[in-house]
Amino acid sequence: MAIADLYCGRDLGDDRRCYGRKLPNLDACLRHASRAERDSFYSGIRTGQINPPVGYLTELTFDEGLFEEIKDLLSSVPSTVDFRHSVFDCTADFTGLRFGHADFTGARFMYSANFRNVIFEGRADFTDVRFGTHGQSFAGARFDDEVTFACSPTATDEVRRTMALHLSAATLAKGARFDGRHFRHQRPGDQFDVNLNDAQAGGNLIFIDVVCDGTIVLDRLIPTAPITVLAPTGSRVSLVELILTEPLTITARVYGQPDAGPAAAPTQLVSLVNATLEAPLTIGDGIALTDCRLIGATGLDHLRVTGVDPMWPVLRHRRVIADELRMWHAPGKQPHGAEPLAPDPRQLESVYRQLRAALEATRAAPAAADFYYGEMEMRRLSCRPRQFEKSLLMIYKLISGYGLRAYRAIATYLVLLLTITALLRYRTDWFVADRTAAAGSAGLAFDQFWDVFAIAARASVNVLSAVTTGLTAAGTMLFILLRLAGPATIALAILALRARVQR
Repeated sequence: MAIADLYCGRDLGDDRRCYGRKLPNLDACLRHASRAERDSFYSGIRTGQINPPVGYLTELTFDEGLFEEIKDLLSSVPSTVDFRHSVFDCTADFTGLRFGHADFTGARFMYSANFRNVIFEGRADFTDVRFGTHGQSFAGARFDDEVTFACSPTATDEVRRTMALHLSAATLAKGARFDGRHFRHQRPGDQFDVNLNDAQAGGNLIFIDVVCDGTIVLDRLIPTAPITVLAPTGSRVSLVELILTEPLTITARVYGQPDAGPAAAPTQLVSLVNATLEAPLTIGDGIALTDCRLIGATGLDHLRVTGVDPMWPVLRHRRVIADELRMWHAPGKQPHGAEPLAPDPRQLESVYRQLRAALEATRAAPAAADFYYGEMEMRRLSCRPRQFEKSLLMIYKLISGYGLRAYRAIATYLVLLLTITALLRYRTDWFVADRTAAAGSAGLAFDQFWDVFAIAARASVNVLSAVTTGLTAAGTMLFILLRLAGPATIALAILALRARVQR
């Protein structure tokens, strides 16, 4: 039999022919067969006299009546289906059906497409599918094998352009591919999100050559195996309330895949709010943490930043997190009972402590030092106004920047020397009883400012030697203070320098 004889061949107008497959022993496809002929075909499938309808559903245009017949058939005889290049000129509601392999390559949905709670036991192929402006939903669907929503390299922009893709609470046993899709705005206010919130994923989620004007929503994602999310360049990714028990990697660049180049906009991880990390979360190349909110997250010591530059926001020459910027830039007090406009410093202290531990584990010392500064700053701000610890931390900040600002420690040391020098030079009688003995050298005198400076500097580094003789009681106490404070500030300066240069 010639291949042309397998197809219906009816005239569809505009020089088009019907390529629907002829029903057994008939000269028409499902669309052009009579109702009695279709009923006979359905009966043969239900009784097992005819093989499942693979091949009989391709290249067809489904109106509401024909679709309901096929849906009724598939609900009673679950099977592999082949809807390649078919057009659904009606609302396509497959809710609750069970398929083996399902091929929708090139299919077009003129209205909404509903695959809620559908079970795909075999491979599901939605390559080059055009979803209508009424949207679609795969909420609660279960994909036991591979699934792809990708576009082929030859697909037109009309095919690539897609409304928000809803996969909430779906099960993706072997992951999913979305290559070539364009989730793009058409009107102001449109949100073109890929919703995978509450989904389970046992394989990688791949977004190659994808444009997304909205957000890749992975809130409460449940990885059931170690997986990688290859996010689209320049998009936004959300991981709110993630409970991570398996390793998860988020990256925008993978070896062997096309590189968008250094000028490409980074992919923003925008939220880990209330996330719980019990396994490593790896931030790879091309992922920026500039806008990432981390408030309420726990287990951040499992965070691993392997990317070249995660682009932490910078405040006064130190790396910070977006939540701290939100705290400083929030408007005045909010009304009583309203949702807080800014994070609490105590929450930020916890976040900074965890991030510091994570960065120390990866030996990112400079960033870890900045987050230690943030931890101490939030600790200071969370103290009560007249609490002693608050005053102590303020002094620690002023004299050395919490042991991380060498210039402050050196400045403190110099101010200390100059102050004591001024006291010894202009109020000598208060502190010195015997000028010759106190000078400790015939070449130094207390009536010369820089001689007194040299005496004070020498005393500041002689920690273990006896206190200079020839002093009054006040002078003895002054020199003891100098011998304690001098080495301490020098040590803080050395530690601050080490924190900046170590790797």
